[in-house]
Amino acid sequence: MILGDRHFIGVIDLHLLPEQAPELGYWLGEPHWNQGFGSEAAIAVVAAAGVTELRSRALSSNARSRKVLAKAGFAEIGNGPDTGGTNAGKPTTFMQLAFNQ
Repeated sequence: MILGDRHFIGVIDLHLLPEQAPELGYWLGEPHWNQGFGSEAAIAVVAAAGVTELRSRALSSNARSRKVLAKAGFAEIGNGPDTGGTNAGKPTTFMQLAFNQ
């Protein structure tokens, strides 16, 4: 949960699946965009994750979301249709962050 002034403004999590790197995902309410909340939350989760690799994705049309992920250390690794959820079939940019051991 992401809180701003003790009020709910969004969510961030790591989605865990067997034999895949955890996937960082987030959602932030539109009134709270462009205030640094997404970047701050993503950077904090990456720092606390305790894993050797993370992945994420964003709609290719969503430059701001890709920028949030880049600030947290993610790099774009490919593009293609999303495979599930509410964005299934939509053009998606896949991103990955690998930690140096």
